[in-house]
Amino acid sequence: MKTDYGVDMPWSSFGTILKNRFYIGEIYDKATDNYYQHHYEQFVPYELFWQVQDVIAGHGKKKIKYKGLPFTYRGLLHCKKCGCAITPEAKHKKQKNGNKHSYAYYHCTGKSKAYGKHKDTEWLEEKELDSILAQLFDDCKIPASELPRLEQTLKEAHGGKVTFNKEQVKYHNTEIGKLQNRIEVAYEDKCDGSITQSEYDKKRAKWRQQQKLHERKLARLSQVDEQYYVTVAYLLEIATRGSELFKLAEPNEKRELIGLLGQNLLLDGKNVQITLYKPFDTLASCLDSSIWLRGLDSNQRPSG
Repeated sequence: MKTDYGVDMPWSSFGTILKNRFYIGEIYDKATDNYYQHHYEQFVPYELFWQVQDVIAGHGKKKIKYKGLPFTYRGLLHCKKCGCAITPEAKHKKQKNGNKHSYAYYHCTGKSKAYGKHKDTEWLEEKELDSILAQLFDDCKIPASELPRLEQTLKEAHGGKVTFNKEQVKYHNTEIGKLQNRIEVAYEDKCDGSITQSEYDKKRAKWRQQQKLHERKLARLSQVDEQYYVTVAYLLEIATRGSELFKLAEPNEKRELIGLLGQNLLLDGKNVQITLYKPFDTLASCLDSSIWLRGLDSNQRPSG
């Protein structure tokens, strides 16, 4: 902030910004003490925002070394009733023949001071949770009859993206060229004695800094462009056979697939609610289908 924009902000302001859910498309209503989707541009991906919250919450805490089973869904779900994390726990059983089996169970930690422990906490085996989460993808499966409309929507979005991207690339390249011209003119002024070496160095440093800012934005445009094509490919796969892909996926791949589908997973008994991740929320509002429009609102899906 200081280098790129000359803004000197206190640490408390950064903390406020990092915790502000407005940037992930949600606005807080004091009257109801709830968050609702707004219609402004979303600046920060859901997954990134909640990763940052985990980092912030982890500062000053003793680091924990996890042992035993490689739990697939550690840190991914929270309890809808009290907001606490759904934690995994290993259980070991020994059969009469001497064989030992290990199982992973998930349950609410129940550490909320405001809510307290609730006795109706469900203990779900990881295999059972696999089936519940796979249902999320079934809920978002687009019927074959709707696929032409989806493909048309993606084509239109791609056309707008290409136009916007070209305009932005042209703008930043033009600005870089203007700044380069200023540097060259200032150099000639220095050689003519119109300005001093010190004045030239100061102006050159300022314009070089502005050039680097435009170059970073160009690099970001290139990254976003590549991410768009990757996202579209995943979108079509998830929209048509997401549940199948999820069931066959490795643990780390399952987390990635869920991250593409949505964020803020809440466990309510044996039901899971999810805030859909873009572009699924947009598609949900566009497709006139009871499968896509059921639930708490157009951006959340219960499953179970």
